[in-house]
Amino acid sequence: MSQSVLVNRVSLLWPDEETRKKSKKIISLSDDSCTDIGLDKLIDEFGVTGAYRAFIKSVFTNMCEDTNVINYRLDIIDDIINNPEIELCLTNIFSIACEVERISVPESADSPYVQKLVKSFRETDLYGNCLCRCKASILKVSKKLKAQGLCKLRDIVMYLSEKFEYDDNICVAEQEDEFIKPASITLGINLDTNLRPMEAAILSVNNYKYTKAPFLNRLIDGSNDFHTNYNFHPNGESGIKNTIIKGLEEASESVVRIDSSALQLSLISDLDRMMKNTINALRTIIHRYINTYSQFFVDLKYELLFFLGAVRIIKKINCIGMKMVRPKAYPKDMKVCNIKKLYNINLAFRSEQSKPITIVQNDIAFSENSNIFILTGPNSGGKTTYINALSLIQVLFQAGMYIPAQEASLSPVDNIYTHFSSEEKKDTDYGRLGEEAHRLDYIFKHATNYSFIVLNESLASTSPSECLIMSKDIVYGLKLLNVRAIFATHLHELASTIDEINTTCEGKGAVCSLVAGAERKHSLTNADCFQRTYKVIKAPPEGLSYAKDIAESFGISYAQIKKTLHQRLMI
Repeated sequence: MSQSVLVNRVSLLWPDEETRKKSKKIISLSDDSCTDIGLDKLIDEFGVTGAYRAFIKSVFTNMCEDTNVINYRLDIIDDIINNPEIELCLTNIFSIACEVERISVPESADSPYVQKLVKSFRETDLYGNCLCRCKASILKVSKKLKAQGLCKLRDIVMYLSEKFEYDDNICVAEQEDEFIKPASITLGINLDTNLRPMEAAILSVNNYKYTKAPFLNRLIDGSNDFHTNYNFHPNGESGIKNTIIKGLEEASESVVRIDSSALQLSLISDLDRMMKNTINALRTIIHRYINTYSQFFVDLKYELLFFLGAVRIIKKINCIGMKMVRPKAYPKDMKVCNIKKLYNINLAFRSEQSKPITIVQNDIAFSENSNIFILTGPNSGGKTTYINALSLIQVLFQAGMYIPAQEASLSPVDNIYTHFSSEEKKDTDYGRLGEEAHRLDYIFKHATNYSFIVLNESLASTSPSECLIMSKDIVYGLKLLNVRAIFATHLHELASTIDEINTTCEGKGAVCSLVAGAERKHSLTNADCFQRTYKVIKAPPEGLSYAKDIAESFGISYAQIKKTLHQRLMI
């Protein structure tokens, strides 16, 4: 395998190319699921658009299942978080990578070949300068690097820098014999009756110098010699590349000093034509070299953007007073999910952007005895916030990022399938209930026992009795699949049938009840007042719909409606 191929396969996201290929997803997180769990809002915090945003989203949606890869990425974040100098270094390298991408800007098709060659050498200079700065930046933090990915980055930058210093001296030498031989040209000039030049053409390019031409001098500018001695010495003080650039630029200046007449343009055109093949061959070598190795930097800047953005998010959350931690990664087949003091990261960002919001932290523990949860509680009691928090944590974990919690042990899932109650889509023939059923059917046709299924008020578009029957079948199916799942619902009757489901339904899974968000409070005006706590705990369902409390909170209890109508003088 060539060195160039090896260089372009060095990645901060993947330990090696074989792992990257194995991790290629056939089914990734769907757009509907991204919307349901609030992933797009999280990506907004990276502050990028266009191709950058698409890349960041792909890292999240192509959920990595390899714990070695996840730890490989987490190690990089550890290094950056623990060493501000490394963050500064990577920020500098990102800026340099952007410069490298801008180096090769196509020139005009009708530009003279000599000018194209000068531009090619300038591109080489810029690339070398970028490498030099990149090397200097990473050497400052070299001893602090522990993450395998960052050590690979350091090694490849050193390799490219050394290779450039070597190739910079020999890349032109491949064409040296052809290119440095020309030392003079022979002109053919037609004169008018007054012996003034009318037409001219280059007859030959010679490998010897012609230093005296009195008659030609008088015709053109009166000098006794050629303007400059253009011998190209590869071992000269500045090296062959700089000598060529200097010679070509001075030649161009000399042409300008002589005249911009049709005669001179004709001579330049002839010289350009005669040197075309040599110059093209030389430019091909230069561009092949730059393009081969600069692609590494083009790919690198996207990966750097991901890690630098991830670190900025951690710092932003810390400034709010919350915590993000490195999760412990366990193999997929262990199905581990044990999280303490988790919270919804998007809610934390809302708190930072507006007035402070009380962020309640909760726990979750999936196991063989409780891998399917039915979550009940009052409206606006925190059910949706909780299940979104769980989903985002799983996505963040598999992207190789810290998660919003105090402590966590997690196994990867092969995908997250969501079904959230939504308005009827105008472009479907199913109707709202049909649309819900269609999406649920898709889930059971694609999910495995390594998936994570998140349902939120599913089938709520039908009557309560029908919804209960259909929801019960869904839970039976989840248990049969033995999948990790959580079903947030207003159907307390569904949660009350958990014992029946566990007893009568075949399958290894076990269903448990979670209750969200309300404590009974005694009030002078209302003995059945409930206060939302947003805490989610394992407990039997309350058996109440909290309808009276909800009605009063929105001012639509019978007493409140009567009071409103009385104030309006309607009664």
